[in-house]
Amino acid sequence: MLEEAFQPFLKTLMTKKFRQGNILVYQGEVPKSAYIVKDGIVKLYNITAQGDERIAAFKLPGDMFPTTWSFEKVASAFYYYEAQTDGEMYVMPSDSFRKFITENPAAMHAVADHYLSNYAGSLMRITALEQPKASDKVLYTLYYLAQCYGEELRPGVVRINIRLTQQMVADLIGLTRETTAAELVKLKKRGVLKYKGREYTIDRAKLIQSIGEDNFKDLTL
Repeated sequence: MLEEAFQPFLKTLMTKKFRQGNILVYQGEVPKSAYIVKDGIVKLYNITAQGDERIAAFKLPGDMFPTTWSFEKVASAFYYYEAQTDGEMYVMPSDSFRKFITENPAAMHAVADHYLSNYAGSLMRITALEQPKASDKVLYTLYYLAQCYGEELRPGVVRINIRLTQQMVADLIGLTRETTAAELVKLKKRGVLKYKGREYTIDRAKLIQSIGEDNFKDLTL
């Protein structure tokens, strides 16, 4: 996690609290700072030409944003960054961040490891989106959520550490809420997942069996 490797640097930074629903960075905005989430969850999304929200990813404690801007790869933010929950973030001048990782090999290694994991997660997101059937889109997306945002409660049982609505799952995939809800009900009946309110737990073995990809069983992000 970035936060652990960055502790000496983070101690020098100010923090800023945010409330659920706050837009922290607007799409197309030139940010004043980069941020690392200290507590809470931040949602990344864009808006389609039809006005629909499409979720790209989430930022959890220890994650940095906006990433590409922080590394001077783009001039402005690619997405909207909205607080999914109340929380707090470190405010990080991007030039100070780049100086710190350049001078600290352990921090540079942590950054490389962090973004390699993100890259693997992004490939799973692409795999989910390119599936022709709605059922497979949902399966691969649940696998992505479990791998990138999951916590193992006991061997083989993973809780997704984001309070998800069916609409949020639909927005991740690009399906309607009704179609997504129907597929989630089917998976619940098969024992692949359980959900109560916004809390989702997944039986990892049953999920992988449903996908039919044994190669996924050893993947850890």
